Amino acid sequence: MFPLLLPLVMVGCKKTTTPTDATTGDTGTEAPDNLYPLPDDIDEIDFESAFIEAVKMMTTVTTQAPWAGHVAAIDRREVGCPDFWTDPFTIANQTVGSEDGVAWNDDCLTTTGLIYDGWIWWDSTVRNNGDANTYEGRTSEGSRRLEGKATVSNTDEITFEFVGEASDSMYRVQAIGYDRFVYSTRMDATVTGRDVFATDSPTPDGYRTDLVMSLTGGDVDNFEARGNVYMFYPQLQGRFDSIGADMELQGPLGAGPDSCTLEPLGWIGLRDENAYWYDVVFLPRFQEDIVDIDYANDPLSICDGCGRLYVQGIEQEGREICIDFSFLFDGTVHLPEIEEYVLPWHSL
Repeated sequence: MFPLLLPLVMVGCKKTTTPTDATTGDTGTEAPDNLYPLPDDIDEIDFESAFIEAVKMMTTVTTQAPWAGHVAAIDRREVGCPDFWTDPFTIANQTVGSEDGVAWNDDCLTTTGLIYDGWIWWDSTVRNNGDANTYEGRTSEGSRRLEGKATVSNTDEITFEFVGEASDSMYRVQAIGYDRFVYSTRMDATVTGRDVFATDSPTPDGYRTDLVMSLTGGDVDNFEARGNVYMFYPQLQGRFDSIGADMELQGPLGAGPDSCTLEPLGWIGLRDENAYWYDVVFLPRFQEDIVDIDYANDPLSICDGCGRLYVQGIEQEGREICIDFSFLFDGTVHLPEIEEYVLPWHSL
């Protein structure tokens, strides 16, 4: 049920390499003089809170946001603005849309002053079977996909803007004394607009992203995140504008005796306004780790919830960042209801 990670391209915040010492376990090398001078205020940065805030924000970068914004845009339409399509159509000599799903494609103005410009195609499926109040249980599955290049606006602001692709799926089994879910989301898009992000949102001005995430819970806890997020203003802690991650964390439920539930495998990074990347690399030992190869720096293999800080790919000896990721499995991450996957044709 986990999404496949495909090659993605994102201008501005794309981060495709991990710190060079992460796989070898080397103790690190000193940066050449004046090549990567450390920021003057590096000792004043609260990295622990910055990375916690970054991961919490990252969990909001899901298909749920643009889908909700698009539903709001459709709710504001008028007859004939925009026009709807149930077959493929041509945009700039390219065929878009599909015989499945539905699309709108227009450049029009409603009587209320709302401008629809561009196109959006979407499709969704929902399946339910069984009864959650029985021991046999109920199985629910929902999936949806959104593609397009469109802006909905008025004279005061953009209410919905989406460029790219987004998809997600929700699988849930509920029965007496049992609950299991798998939520997966993939986005390669630019998203903004007031119908998408409220003023008190972690990203009120939107973002550009190629993030792939999945969260499993109920009987087995697991979290995966791979990709990047470039945040439009405001920035995290007034300093960081981008997040990069390639991490997998086994939570407490369903963990094996040799699993590390305190820290993930992989890394997470933050970029500041001066294009400096700060990465925390986690290297916990686990049962099926690199066979017959010892870490050169064995202390980094301890499952203690801490990782080593790297700045511009250079290991910072003595700088350990300890992050509590338990919030990922305590219900903090918002999951969609199966009903949210339905956008009935009769409502169009």
